[in-house]
Amino acid sequence: MTGTTVQPSPRSRFLRNVLTLTGGNALALVLPILAAPLLGRIYHPAEYAALAQYMAAAGLFSVIASLQFHHAIIAEATDRAANDAYWLCILSGAACSLLALLGVAVLWPVWLFQTAAGAWFFWLPLGVMASGFIIAATTLTNRVGRYRGMAGIRVVHVTVTISASIWLGLEGWSSSGLMVAYLLGQLTQVLVYAGMIGSLFRRYPLPRLTRLRVIARRHRRFPIFTMPGAFCYQLNMQLPVFVMTAIGAEAALGAFNRARQLVSAPVTTIGQAVMQIFRRDAAQQYRKTGDCRPIFLRTALGLFAVGLPFCLLLMATAPSFFELYLGPAWREAGDLARILAPMLLMQVVTAPLSTVFFFTGHQALDFGLKVISSVTMIVLLCGAMALDASVRTIVICFALALTLTYLISFLLGFKISRQQ
Repeated sequence: MTGTTVQPSPRSRFLRNVLTLTGGNALALVLPILAAPLLGRIYHPAEYAALAQYMAAAGLFSVIASLQFHHAIIAEATDRAANDAYWLCILSGAACSLLALLGVAVLWPVWLFQTAAGAWFFWLPLGVMASGFIIAATTLTNRVGRYRGMAGIRVVHVTVTISASIWLGLEGWSSSGLMVAYLLGQLTQVLVYAGMIGSLFRRYPLPRLTRLRVIARRHRRFPIFTMPGAFCYQLNMQLPVFVMTAIGAEAALGAFNRARQLVSAPVTTIGQAVMQIFRRDAAQQYRKTGDCRPIFLRTALGLFAVGLPFCLLLMATAPSFFELYLGPAWREAGDLARILAPMLLMQVVTAPLSTVFFFTGHQALDFGLKVISSVTMIVLLCGAMALDASVRTIVICFALALTLTYLISFLLGFKISRQQ
């Protein structure tokens, strides 16, 4: 009698992969939360301002580091072509780092030297190159389903960053301790991913320029439409940092940045794990049948069920919880976290699902949505500054603009998840 191997259903395989990646990320989620009370008493809100300013600039450059060609790594049908797309991302990151160096050189004498981050901006070019590599390596690792390895790298990255932050803070490094810890964490990711990528794709030679041109031409919609759209989205996320820097509210900026980090950590960790797997499985399903709506809806409902209780709890208890957990200096951060709660719920639901715009060929639609969102954000924040320039009003306008953007993105994503 010949035995047969029962293949797992797509739904059970998807759930298993989500649990693997989410479970591996659980420690990476718990560690910052456990360390938060100690860090909250080592560092004051104003000391997080430099980190917020540096991360805002790094976030904008990281969007253009790969020219968004990392999406081609998932979209390509063969591993050889995916490897070519990976090297295209690496070259793009190197070019973008030179652009960052030029930007720092031009802006340093007229503005950057006055900010809390100051001379730390000179590390930005190397940070941009590292970000481009990490994005490409993460996508390539996701393509081959190495979810345990991805989760392990996340744990190592968080452990190094937190340990360095605590040690340097106790040594009296102040805001410089946060900056050094952030850069060490990024370096750790680069080194570990480099080892993993080398073992996975050693069999493929370095692609010739002719092959890179073929990949770039085939996926030109990503730099033309996806990159500007992603840049607009990242600009939306960082505009409050720039506005608070402009009005000189460094203590409030540190409180806002820390609040956003802590309250978004649980939902973002889950959302990123789901996004990696949804993008892979939904793209495969769409290529085969032209319909990924069932997995789109299942993913949305699951994320909403996970995020809603956290959102309600945050709205009810954030100010008093932050004051008790982090220390008396952090009550304002809790008040800002309460304002951000509904926006974060919409973010955790729609962020993974937004990848449907990429593998269905609707980059232009996604770009249009991001442009409208940026215009709305700028108008609201300018209005807030004109009215009273209070940090609370700025954060309310920021959260409102993003909530509307996420809602429209979900509705459009649902529509295009099935070929008409």
